[in-house]
Amino acid sequence: LLDYSIPLFGAGIIGSILTQIDLILLGILSDDPAVAFFKIAFSVAALGKMVPQMFKSISKPLFAKAVPDTEDSSLSEFYLTTARWAALVTIPAAVFLLVEYETLVSVLFANEYSTATLAVPIIVLGNAVATFFGYHGMLLEATDHTRVLLLRGVFMLTANAVLDVI
Repeated sequence: LLDYSIPLFGAGIIGSILTQIDLILLGILSDDPAVAFFKIAFSVAALGKMVPQMFKSISKPLFAKAVPDTEDSSLSEFYLTTARWAALVTIPAAVFLLVEYETLVSVLFANEYSTATLAVPIIVLGNAVATFFGYHGMLLEATDHTRVLLLRGVFMLTANAVLDVI
């Protein structure tokens, strides 16, 4: 039980840090208005992750149930199917955000933050690309590869921090 849960706990902590590392480093390396603009852009772009996250929470129990009952080829097909579904629900949300992000920023936030819109398309596209790769974290967790999940988190955190500084 500990061999499974400790790496999963570590991956969860890293995942929490990953969601905030951009703001932390921006706060260290820049001024307060830059942090506020990025937080607004990040919040608007996060709207596009709502549908895939809901889909993920629905499919996770199905995924876990399917793993013990399937062969490797069936598991691969199940994974590809969930990745396709995730992409199908992500595309409309991403397109909407790419077309209407300026309107969303002006409606949800004060006009003085309208320059925050510059980062929204980049974040939206990054979120969409991440979703297109499917739910590999769920696959690793369901197939008892939590150490790989932890290593993936360490790599992602390191890469994100390095790219933030650059």
